[in-house]
Amino acid sequence: MVQSGSDYVYWIQKNIRIKYRVYDNVRYIVYTMRKQFPELRVASGYYICTRWKTTIPHLWLKTKDGKIIDPCNHKFPSMGKGLYKEA
Repeated sequence: MVQSGSDYVYWIQKNIRIKYRVYDNVRYIVYTMRKQFPELRVASGYYICTRWKTTIPHLWLKTKDGKIIDPCNHKFPSMGKGLYKEA
């Protein structure tokens, strides 16, 4: 069953922002969310933060139609509004 975007947001708000120190646990968080939502695909590459003006190695999730779901985007000052580039 494909989940709606609001299901992903709800899960992130309920499970991630409080329970985990995001900076040290990106891989764990991404794979934990992937286990909960098997229709998502893990993507790896770089996040280009528009506020820091730097490229950072990062992991995130993608839907089948290519939408980015990043449970750790709040660790960046640009809050996920930068550019995601798969490697």
